[in-house]
Amino acid sequence: NGNKGTIRLTDVDVTNPTGSGIVVVNQGSIFLTNVQVVDSNGYGAYLNNTYYDAGLGKYINTGNITVTNSVFLRNGGPADSQNHAGLYPVSAGNIVLNGVVANGNYGNGATILAVGPSIIIRNSTFSNNSAVPNNDLFGHGIYFNPGGTANITLDNVYLFNNENSGAVLSTTGNVTLKMVNASYNGRHGVRIASHPISESLGAKNVIVQNSNFYRNFVTGLVMFTSGAVKVSNVSSTNPSSGAG
Repeated sequence: NGNKGTIRLTDVDVTNPTGSGIVVVNQGSIFLTNVQVVDSNGYGAYLNNTYYDAGLGKYINTGNITVTNSVFLRNGGPADSQNHAGLYPVSAGNIVLNGVVANGNYGNGATILAVGPSIIIRNSTFSNNSAVPNNDLFGHGIYFNPGGTANITLDNVYLFNNENSGAVLSTTGNVTLKMVNASYNGRHGVRIASHPISESLGAKNVIVQNSNFYRNFVTGLVMFTSGAVKVSNVSSTNPSSGAG
């Protein structure tokens, strides 16, 4: 907490039945590689390398957050009556998640505040996450906190069987979905909006390519945007109560 400079965690296994697994509050870049956090009772990993400067009226970029080939399983826990997230990055720099598995967490697979230029999530899965207790802001595979500004890219991402939506993407930037598979989620496959329920703008321009949305309970893909939308080679079928 309160460090400056680059922090790297490599080949680290963590479990903490009485609290969060990894907490880093830092001014500088953060790298997690081959990290596993399992069965911690709070956040799997909370990574924050920005702060809000009230005088400038903005978050300050002190570096990037990169998480590679890392696993966050069954974090949170119903015993404490709170929802957490397997992975929670907060950054005004770029965020890259590559080869991340965030499954079975009590809260969200990943909660993200991205107030920098971009966030890229690729080759990752966020599945079987649930809200305990029930809460509209949790039980998602991926949940972006409102107020984000980054351009969001999901590339080869699987979002299966989450209690609420596979992903809720909120940003004032652009959104690109490529090879996204979102199926059997309890609400939407992917929702692009600044709130998981209310109809509020969630992005500027949106591109969706080569993606599949199957048997989500409400709607496979729903978007509230202020810019251009381009959809190509997309299948969205068999919702239980809504639309493709």
